[in-house]
Amino acid sequence: MEIQETLGGIILSVSVRPDSGRFAFYKKDDEALLELSSPPREGRANQEMIRELSRLLGCEVRILRGSRSKRKLLLLRGVSRQELENALETR
Repeated sequence: MEIQETLGGIILSVSVRPDSGRFAFYKKDDEALLELSSPPREGRANQEMIRELSRLLGCEVRILRGSRSKRKLLLLRGVSRQELENALETR
């Protein structure tokens, strides 16, 4: 799982599974995974991802790369690495 701590926040690489029927954020085989209930149309999955991760982590979430891809690079501002790792459910 790729986590980089920078002065601007934490950069996290995630794999996204839209249209999964639920929201889940977990770690599997050293990879951060996001399951989203929204479909990948009209930005709905990205909106759900930002809204739910912001709520879960209590931080600002921005997509740095991959807005149209299942592989995304996110910037998380206002959360520590430890808080992020604690929020990841292990599967």
